[in-house]
Amino acid sequence: MNLQNTINSDYIFSGEPELASSASIFISINGDFELIKLREIQPAMDISKEFPQINPEDVANALKLQVTDFDGIKIYNGRKKGLKLGYIKLNDISKFSTAIVSYGEYQPGRYMCYLDGYF
Repeated sequence: MNLQNTINSDYIFSGEPELASSASIFISINGDFELIKLREIQPAMDISKEFPQINPEDVANALKLQVTDFDGIKIYNGRKKGLKLGYIKLNDISKFSTAIVSYGEYQPGRYMCYLDGYF
């Protein structure tokens, strides 16, 4: 895995749950624009199902994000309180295949998403 870290994370979405479930957003990765749909974000713990060579704990560690344990289940925390680490497959436009994001309900009724990295 050659994870490219966006260093400070790029803020890409903030809005109500209804908007989050239907939002399509263009993100820029090394000058290429990718269209992502927030409803297609998958939890970080599932990344090994799609990419067996990638361990979600390694991704979290590379991004300097906290991994906690709740009753034996690993929780991959995102960039801000309330956000969880996730991933989304990209189209074939850029040379990267997957975006790593922090996503979730930041405040009651307000969802946020940050682009943390890509590989």
